[in-house]
Formats: sequence, C-alpha cells, structure tokens
Amino acid sequence: MKIPSFQGKNNPDAYLEWERKVEMIFECHNYSEEKKVKLAAVEFFDYTIVWWDQLCKDRGKNGERPVETLLEIKQIMRRRFVPSYYYRDLHQRLQTLTQDSMSVDEYHKEMEITMIRANVDEDREATMARFLSGLNKNIANLVELQHYVEIEDMVNVAMKIERQLKRKGARYDSKPYSGSSSWKPNSSKKDDKPIVKPKIDETKGRNELGSKGKGENLPNQTRGIKCFKCLRHGHVARECPNKRVLIMRDGIVESESEKEDDEDILEDTSDVEYAKGENIVVQRILSLQNENDEHGEQRENLFHTHCLIANKLCNVIVDSGSCTNVASTLLVEKLKLPTIKHSKPYKLQWLNDSGVVKVNRQVLISFSIGRYKDEVWCDVVPMYAIHMLLGRPWQYDRRENEDLFPEEVPNGLPPIRGIEHQIDFIPGASILNKPAYRCNPVETKEIQKQVSELMKKGYVRESMSPCAVPVLLVPKKDGSWKICKYTFCTNKITFLGYVVNDKGIYVDQEKVKVIWEWPKPTSVSDVRSFHGLASFYRRFIKDFSTIATPLTECIKKNMGFRWGEKQDDAFNLLKDKLCSAPLFALPNFAKTFEIECDASEIGIGGVLMQEGRPIAFFSEKLSRASLNYPTYDKEFYAFFF
Repeated sequence: MKIPSFQGKNNPDAYLEWERKVEMIFECHNYSEEKKVKLAAVEFFDYTIVWWDQLCKDRGKNGERPVETLLEIKQIMRRRFVPSYYYRDLHQRLQTLTQDSMSVDEYHKEMEITMIRANVDEDREATMARFLSGLNKNIANLVELQHYVEIEDMVNVAMKIERQLKRKGARYDSKPYSGSSSWKPNSSKKDDKPIVKPKIDETKGRNELGSKGKGENLPNQTRGIKCFKCLRHGHVARECPNKRVLIMRDGIVESESEKEDDEDILEDTSDVEYAKGENIVVQRILSLQNENDEHGEQRENLFHTHCLIANKLCNVIVDSGSCTNVASTLLVEKLKLPTIKHSKPYKLQWLNDSGVVKVNRQVLISFSIGRYKDEVWCDVVPMYAIHMLLGRPWQYDRRENEDLFPEEVPNGLPPIRGIEHQIDFIPGASILNKPAYRCNPVETKEIQKQVSELMKKGYVRESMSPCAVPVLLVPKKDGSWKICKYTFCTNKITFLGYVVNDKGIYVDQEKVKVIWEWPKPTSVSDVRSFHGLASFYRRFIKDFSTIATPLTECIKKNMGFRWGEKQDDAFNLLKDKLCSAPLFALPNFAKTFEIECDASEIGIGGVLMQEGRPIAFFSEKLSRASLNYPTYDKEFYAFFF
C-alpha cells in the first residue's frame, strides 16, 4: 500500500482526507511510531517538504526534541493546515446548504459529509427536517406528503421524484409549438413559428388564428377584430384559445390543453408512494396581462404556508378567490376533530371526472401561523394535496354582529323593557359648574380647605382672570399637607442637591456642610455612609475614584475595618475638594464638546469641556484585568466606559 502524497495546499478538507488515508494504511501495518513519522514525511511535496525541513531545523536550534510519534505530527500539521475557524465554517455551511443546481444524490452526500466533518450528532427527525428544508421547492412539496422513518427512505423518494420531473420536463420541451400545445408557465413564444396548413376548415379556424401570432394571412372580415383577453387579432373573447383552466394534480400544475394533448403525462408519477387523489384547488387563469410579455402570458398565484393544528404541522393555502373555508377529511380523521352537521349542505362539481362531492359536515379548527392564532369553521371535503384552505370567510366574519341587525325592519318602536334605569338627583340640588382638576378627592378637599382659610385671612381673593397659578400639594412629616407654588423672578434654583443659575451649576452648600462636618469614621458602616454621600457630587471632583481608593479598600468583603494614614488623607482630601468644587458650565448642544482623558495605575479619568469650561468630571477605578492594559488603551477605554 502506497501512502498518498501531500502538496500542502490551503485546503483543510484535502488535508483531513490525506490524514485519514494515512491512518488507514498504518492500521494495516505494524510500524513503530518513529517509522510512521518518516513514512508520512517521505510523501511531502512542494510547499510541504520545505515547511517540514524548516520545522525540523527550528526544533533542533531551540533544543526541542524531534517529532517522534504520529500523534505529534498530526497535531503540528492540523495547527498549520486546518484553521481555527474551520469547524465554525462547517456549521455555517451546513445551516445554509441547499440543493440549488445539484442533484438530490449530490445534495444528500454533501450534507452527510459536512455533518460528519462538523461532528454533528442529532436525531433522525432533525436530520430529515434539515434535508427537506434544503430541497428545491418543486421536489420538497411532493416529498413532504409522506411519512418517513429513516432518512434513506426520504432520499430515495426524492430521487424518484427528481427523475420523474426531468422526464416530464423533457417531454414538454420536445413538443413543437401549436395552438393546443402544452402550456408552460414562464415559456417564451417569440421564436415559435406558426403552423400553416394547406386547408383551413371553419371549425378549426379558432385554433388556427390562435397559433398565427400577430394575425398573418387572416381573412379580411376578421382582421379588425381584437380579443380583449389575449390582445390578439382575429377572434373575440368567447373564442379565445387561451381561456383555459388550471387543475392541480398531485402538486403538479397542468392545463386542460395538457390533458387533451398528453393524456398519459401523469402516469410517470405512479411509482411515487405519496397520497393520491385530486386537489380541490381549481382556479381559472386570470385575465391579467404581463407588460413585459409581448403575447400577454397569463398567470396564477396562490399563497402557500404552514400552520400548527393540535401541535401538528399542516399545509395551508390562503386563497382570496375561494368563497368557503375547507378542511380535508384526512386532517379531521388523523387529528380526531369533532364535526357537526352543516347548516346548509351543498354539492361540488369539479372540472375533472371526480364526480359530485357532497359537503354536509363542518369542523371548528384552531390553528396558529407563527404568533398569529385564530379559530375558523371549515367545510369537510375529501382532498389530499393540502390540509386546509382559507378563503374569504376567514378574512372577515359576516355573522359577527348578526344578532344586532334583524332580518326584517320593525314596524314600530321596541317594547318597553322590564328594568328601567335612571340617575336620582338630590331634590333642589343644582348642577355643578366647576373646572375639573387632575387630583384625587382627598387632595381636592385639602386644597379647598386651605384656599378657604387663605381667603378668610385676606391673603387671596376670587378673580375672573384667565391666568391661573398652579400649586403642588406636598405631604409634611407630621401628616399634614403643604401647598407649594412656583417661584418667579429668581436668579437661582436649588434642585435635587444642585444650584443652577445663569452662570452654570454648582453644589448645594447645605449638602456640603454636612460632608464637611462629618466625623472621622470608626466602622465600615460609617465609611460606606460617607462614601455614598460624597459620590453624589463625584462629577464635581477630578479623579474621584483614584482619591477614594483607600476608602473603598476598607469596605471590601472579608477585609475588616482598617483606618490608617492613607485613609485619613483621602477622607480629608475629599472634604476639601467638595468644599472648593468648581462652577460647572451648562452644556450648549449647539456648540462643540471637548473630552480630555487620563489614566493612572489605579483608574481612569476624564473631563467634558466646552470652550475651555468644564461641564462634568468622570473617573472610574479599574479592575484587575484592566490594570494590565497599556496607558494608551486605558485612556482610549475611557471613551467607551
């Protein structure tokens, strides 16, 4: 057995395949580990041999021992030829893998190889769902009609359907164009030539005219006639050869002309073991003209989706042209849904040979499409292509307010009801004429009480002026209420511990006085209280976190209270900084802001400025990992903190 050669190309799949072949060869021979390394290295070519020689020389210069086992050479080569992101790319490739232009067999093998290389271990239901989601739509729609136990069964059925679709497509394309030829949804008829027969019979004139494109060789009496459906000359709309009906058989769309010209075209699907029968979705081709198509190809569209019914995945079609909601008998029987007798039974007559279908049962189905949930009454009809069809009755319920509108217009007023309702007023009471305020009854009563007292004392009087001054009712510590009003004509405002004037913002001296008179801490609780109060004004102190570091060391868990010289200096320095806090400028968002950052061995800091005046200071103590950053990184880190 010869060991395959390895050229060292940048292809992880090629390397892993070479590695597996080498392992299989060595499993057949009883070689020593040293000989395995030499035999593998002998088959290195091109870049690999140069790389291997340099690796051996470098290990010798560095005093390292040579590679002696097969496991070592595999680890070294994997680090070189298999990138770290290889397995992540395998999982991404597996998630986005679809069939596209591959055959079913090629698509299945590609998915299986990718799963093996990515070490994906999942149950067979997940694998079958993955395989089905990547199939082409025309194959997947037929494959999902059956139940499968093993993935191999699903693959075999998909391959059969693929072969049938190829044969059917070849038969359609091989047929020449004629007036009654098979209809292809997106075919182009620009290159087709009309078939000219030596004799024209009046009974066949309609087909002849339809096949002659723009109306060459037409009789003079019909040359000026134009069909408003296909926009061609020579015939009227009722004689239009393109007025066909689409019938969906076993998931394949065909027209009446296909059925006439190729009666045995559906026999190719007889060897596929999926549900048989006629789909009840029968839809007339719409008379819509495609602007980009010279001959006005007609088309049809249906909205296909999936829904959950009793936690089972079912196929559903939303058809705005259907006048009823329909559920299949297979769905009702499988899920054992209770049915009721139809209030207005009727019969259906299809355009094929299925005969008359009697509709005399109804079922209430609860379904969900994504997050949308609803209940709908459906007529039970035997069909196998889909499980449920939603039409116009699902979009709106005509019987929603049926009980509010009588069938016949009454001749007079309704009878007097047995219970009469009225609101009794206090005798002699007048209707209130007061403005409504946004306050509860307790606050309203308290405001009226205090306003009455102020009026008795002569402090206020009634006024008819449209101007009103709003007041705020604030609770006091003793349980009573205090009326507060707005302050006018003042040059500064104290708000939440800050004093704001026309020049900027600074600290409240009442708060600073409490900090300045704070006694020397004697416990961890005292340190926490002081640190919390001082942190309220940390934006006014430059490098607050760095200065307060000795204090934070005292309040760490399991450290105990230790008050030393560093803590005392930090305590006094914070008090001095707060008492001499600067006046901050108010930010003007129409101007440019400036940021200056700095870093130390303990933390980072920064200042936000505008036109040279500080607006706020920022500081933060760094953690253990951040302390190892370079100074440039620490300063840059302050921008994103």
